[in-house]
Amino acid sequence: MSDKISPTTHLKYGIEMVCKIWGFPRSSFYYTQKTLGAGKSARGKKPSVSESDLVNAIKMDIASSHFHGEGHRKVHARLKRVGKLSVGRNRVLKVMKENKMLSPYRSEQSEKHVHDGRITTDSPNVMWGTDAAKVFTVEDGWVWFFGVIEHWNAECLGWHTTKKGDRFAAIEALTQAVEQV
Repeated sequence: MSDKISPTTHLKYGIEMVCKIWGFPRSSFYYTQKTLGAGKSARGKKPSVSESDLVNAIKMDIASSHFHGEGHRKVHARLKRVGKLSVGRNRVLKVMKENKMLSPYRSEQSEKHVHDGRITTDSPNVMWGTDAAKVFTVEDGWVWFFGVIEHWNAECLGWHTTKKGDRFAAIEALTQAVEQV
């Protein structure tokens, strides 16, 4: 009906006027058009790269990568920079999901390293352990303790306490251990 031409004005009636006269909400009209498939054209402009070309470009990019587990953001950036493909990041994500090319699907599972339960070593300076703890004291309140332990004989090689537990305080205990050895 909206395509019909008015005999008096010689203009199309339009969807707005037809819906107004029939007392039918335009939102319901557009929803039924969408669900019935009348308005099949997708929103926006047509992509410049076909789906199959994009899949091939992504596969070539993943094959040329040195890493296992590349994400869609890095793939998109390389396609944009190296391949000169003008595609959106969300489209790259969608294509990679549909073709199971995201990192959880691609990564090869390595054999699990079985731990024999032994953390001691047969000689000194093979393995050290570090740890930190936040401790409450009566005089100073909360303080941090950082320690470095030798796994050979459980000797404390270096330790440091401080009010501010940051990376600089943590490296102090390690520095003491290195200087002692």
